[in-house]
Amino acid sequence: AGHYIYAETSYGTVGGYGKDYGLRTPIVDATTVSVISATFYYHMYGSNCGKLRLQHSQDPLFTDGTVTDIPVQWGDAITNYAANPAVSPDYNLATSTGSIYSDGPTAHRHWRHAKANLSQYGGTKFYLRFFYNAGNGYLGDVALDNISVFAENVTGMSLYAHNNIHVVTSSL
Repeated sequence: AGHYIYAETSYGTVGGYGKDYGLRTPIVDATTVSVISATFYYHMYGSNCGKLRLQHSQDPLFTDGTVTDIPVQWGDAITNYAANPAVSPDYNLATSTGSIYSDGPTAHRHWRHAKANLSQYGGTKFYLRFFYNAGNGYLGDVALDNISVFAENVTGMSLYAHNNIHVVTSSL
């Protein structure tokens, strides 16, 4: 409650702008389920936002050549997000700037909800990774919160460490 993780893109930080950031889940054991999904909240705001993706791999290092990008339904603004009651009131989003990607989210001022269907990975064990290619400037931070994996008709599905990942840090 009240924790989130973010990529800090200011110059001189551990990451910085133009860098890649990754957050990997513990192993997801979905060997006994067929209907599985993931949900999370994201925040991207600034003229230098890059590209945020959700990825799948059975390799914990994401280096074996089997990494796939997962289609995500990028959601609407959450203007009174419970985990961050200090979110300022909405304003004319047409005045905001940011990069728009056909396969990724648009930069906006408010937290947004996203979801992904993972059912094609049912019956397997796998890892998820949030992968962020930072834009070319210090106004490109991205934050994630309330990352959850859900399954229907569960008989043994688990995340080996946590069902929800809540961490606060200065970079992914």
